[in-house]
Amino acid sequence: VGNKVGPQGAIALADTISNNDSIAHINLRDNHIGDKGAKAWAQAVQKNETIEELNLGKNGITDNGAILLARIIEGCPSLRSFNLSRNQIKEQGAKRVASALRTN
Repeated sequence: VGNKVGPQGAIALADTISNNDSIAHINLRDNHIGDKGAKAWAQAVQKNETIEELNLGKNGITDNGAILLARIIEGCPSLRSFNLSRNQIKEQGAKRVASALRTN
């Protein structure tokens, strides 16, 4: 939390997690990962079947990142807790995430 991992660090971490079957809880709150990092995590979590909790709050994620992340909600039945609070997500991104939550 709050280590300023940034987009490149988030991409590297996401790549590592995508094939890891033992990590269930990830907290990257306040790490400035932005939409590039959000995209990497969306791809990683889709490949990982063990992640139960993902906290990406306060990361500068916009509607674009939220829309990509909404896909992981739909495609990851193990995901039980997903935090996107305190980002720059507006109506379009919020609607897409809400829709994904209804289908999971």
